[in-house]
Amino acid sequence: MKRTFSSVIPILGILIAIIQSCTNLPEPHRQENSLISETFRIDLVKKAYQETMSIAPILPKAVNDKRERTLKRQILWEDAYSIKTTSGEKLVVPFTLENEIFVNGSSENRRSYSSMTRLLVSKNGDKYDFQTATYIADYHRDPSKVTKEWSGQIIVENALGDFVDGFYVDNGKVTGYAVKGNPNSRTNILSCFWIEYWSCSYVSYVGYFAPCLFMYSSSECFSVTPAAYSAATNGSGYLQVVGGNYGSSGTGGNPSTQLVDRYSTISKMSVFPQNARNSVNANLNEFILSCLGKSFYVGLTSTATRVEWGIDPATPGLGAYSPANKTIMFPNTSAISPQTLMEELFHAYQDNFYIGGTNQYVLSGRQNIEFEAKLFRDIFGVLEGGTGFSSLTVGPQYNSQYFTWLMAITDNGTKVPSDYSVISSQYFYWMDKFVQANPGYNQPGMLTLNNFTPGALLRITSSSSCLKKP
Repeated sequence: MKRTFSSVIPILGILIAIIQSCTNLPEPHRQENSLISETFRIDLVKKAYQETMSIAPILPKAVNDKRERTLKRQILWEDAYSIKTTSGEKLVVPFTLENEIFVNGSSENRRSYSSMTRLLVSKNGDKYDFQTATYIADYHRDPSKVTKEWSGQIIVENALGDFVDGFYVDNGKVTGYAVKGNPNSRTNILSCFWIEYWSCSYVSYVGYFAPCLFMYSSSECFSVTPAAYSAATNGSGYLQVVGGNYGSSGTGGNPSTQLVDRYSTISKMSVFPQNARNSVNANLNEFILSCLGKSFYVGLTSTATRVEWGIDPATPGLGAYSPANKTIMFPNTSAISPQTLMEELFHAYQDNFYIGGTNQYVLSGRQNIEFEAKLFRDIFGVLEGGTGFSSLTVGPQYNSQYFTWLMAITDNGTKVPSDYSVISSQYFYWMDKFVQANPGYNQPGMLTLNNFTPGALLRITSSSSCLKKP
């Protein structure tokens, strides 16, 4: 049966809460005495959630059905935060799965379910209602489908995994709502999509990059959104938050700290908590205080670098950039350090700088890409008065010699190397030491390309206002 405008209104508050949860998230409230906000006491929310999930073991089971895994959530209550919406306050809670699964998990474009999904809590009288919202961007399936604003599907389920609703977003606008079953001829179908779920194995140093096994698929069809509903949604601030604007209405953070919004300039709409966005933005504002950091930021913006951000506990190491879907992932918010952020953003810059992108260097050339990023990070560290981060680059047994080389190519931390001749004599020597010290980049099939020089690094240093060598 075709949905009318009046039947859409009750879900408007849910949609607004979902969108705000992924684009406009405030700092987490302190959970003193279990009070996370005026509306939510975390101990009561936990109890209600446990009661809701108590019937999960007796639900019907199907072979390879995603519900088998997606209901086994490990809720990160300590990272919960609240948001203000037109339909009341909502609690947004990240979680992981006991056994992670991946959505639309092709070999290059996989994203873990828990990194794309949030648990949403609303209060209904003296009770709590629980739902999950999963965000599936178009470019997670096809990297060529990248729009200026976010495009994709938002799938809403209740806590027990039953479908509640879904919405399609096209370049920042709600253009369709999900239609279940077989719609009659009067329903104008916008588009249908197959959503696939995969099981992947974990590989040390690399993450979930082993061959994945197909588990389950479902089809979602979206009907054209009624004009009145679309207008009402847009009027409720939907378009203002979809782009991931930093500092939009309803954000948290420290009001006494006013920072220039540099995060939005290099970012796509992401399921990324506001406190994490605040951390990225604060680091970007620190970077540009130095001549090299400013040149780096200008390089990012001048190449129209835009990345999607995410928190995924399955992320290997402290952070990872994926050239397949232009995503920077961290295992948790505390992992967003200046060192890690600079290195992963440099990988994003490399991806735009080198013709054809860096996805072509998954094996041959991977060591070149990784060492160039490490060296840029270390040169920045030396210029800022530190010792770089050499123990992570070449191993502790070579720290002293590596630092001596860093000081030599920067004239004791006062200049930047602006030409390959400054570093050429030992560049590949130290790349080899880096590979030896980091087994993750010394896997079968990974090769160093001896003619692949650090062009991205030298573009940033040579265009900077720093003193240069030679």
